[in-house]
Amino acid sequence: MGEPIPVQRALCLKHILENKKIYIEDNELIVGERGPEPKAVPTYPEICLHSLEDLEILNSRPKVAYKVSGETRQIYEKKIIPFWKGRTIREKIFSAMSGPWLDAFHAGIFTEFQEQRSPGHTAGGDLIYRKGFTDLKSDIRRCLDRLDFFKDPQPWKNRAC
Repeated sequence: MGEPIPVQRALCLKHILENKKIYIEDNELIVGERGPEPKAVPTYPEICLHSLEDLEILNSRPKVAYKVSGETRQIYEKKIIPFWKGRTIREKIFSAMSGPWLDAFHAGIFTEFQEQRSPGHTAGGDLIYRKGFTDLKSDIRRCLDRLDFFKDPQPWKNRAC
């Protein structure tokens, strides 16, 4: 665009505000959709760039499908993918990660769901590595066993757990 970053951001917000469709279903008591209609949600290519195959999976999977129009696929193919390829936060993070971290990722410790949301979802500290799942489950069980939900008016403040 050639504009300074703050101006680019302002122009993006202007575009969203001028073009955002608001969908409210008949007789809804709680309203609001992330997109212009049910099952239509935004993506964040600056975080994690979907491939055309990803979009097809989202569109056709039997559970929790998100509809992806042909127009959206064309925009992804012609504009979004060429612009964001090699620039995403995901690609920058992965290029800086160690071999053991990448091995943990490929083993499934971090999932596609977690990596798309923000970098913080894949940076949970080292507790899981220091203790392991079995020890964590034991700690949780021990804390739950100590709770008395009938006598302790604020069990969440039990600092022993």
